[in-house]
Amino acid sequence: MILIIRPKSEIQDLIKILEKKKYSYFLEPFSYFRKLKMTFDYDPNHYYLVSSNQSVLSLKKNLKKYKKLIKEGNFLVIGEKIKKELNLMGVRKIKKTFSDSYGLEQYLKKNKKITCINHLTSNVSNEVLKKIKKAGKTKIIFTIIYKTYFKKNLSSKLKKILINQKVSVMLHYSLKSSEVFLRKLSDQDRIFLRNDVMHLCLSKRISVGLKKVMGKTKKLTVAKKPLQNEMLLLLDNMKF
Repeated sequence: MILIIRPKSEIQDLIKILEKKKYSYFLEPFSYFRKLKMTFDYDPNHYYLVSSNQSVLSLKKNLKKYKKLIKEGNFLVIGEKIKKELNLMGVRKIKKTFSDSYGLEQYLKKNKKITCINHLTSNVSNEVLKKIKKAGKTKIIFTIIYKTYFKKNLSSKLKKILINQKVSVMLHYSLKSSEVFLRKLSDQDRIFLRNDVMHLCLSKRISVGLKKVMGKTKKLTVAKKPLQNEMLLLLDNMKF
């Protein structure tokens, strides 16, 4: 069985494919979102970083208010899917697209022209971006345009699945959601962390973070690119 803790709204296409392939899965979203009123002022000297689908949705709701930002703003983007969504929205100046935040970090080390980045994000900030901010070479502004909340407890159904060792694969799309999930495991639930469970990660950043929580002996595999299709390829290669 495949365990998925991503919000259903973020993986509707994946669910359809899993059902078509007749893969057994259990979905228990571990995070949910609430959009906030956007009140920041557009600054043409800033580069605007968009790294999540929720940020795109928040921008869509405020298109009239931020028409100038959409038409004239310089954007940095994490993820090809996010880039496509912004293009469809009318964003004209996407300066660079990265596969993950590590790519952004390396780019900023070489590119000295970008002095200020405004990250349109949630209350849960990216650790790599915090690291860049701490280094002090590039100014990072975290503008919170939506809030992320996490489940307080596992459902009784999920607990039963874990204890009975029904899960053979877990998909990891968000490091923070996965960290929160793992912390919520009781001593009895932690049988789930046995060595034969495969953990498929959307990005290198997620796998690095999970190793710190789970230890190096666990089976972690990273998608070649942070794309849904790449996660599906990993699943297909496991020959369910």
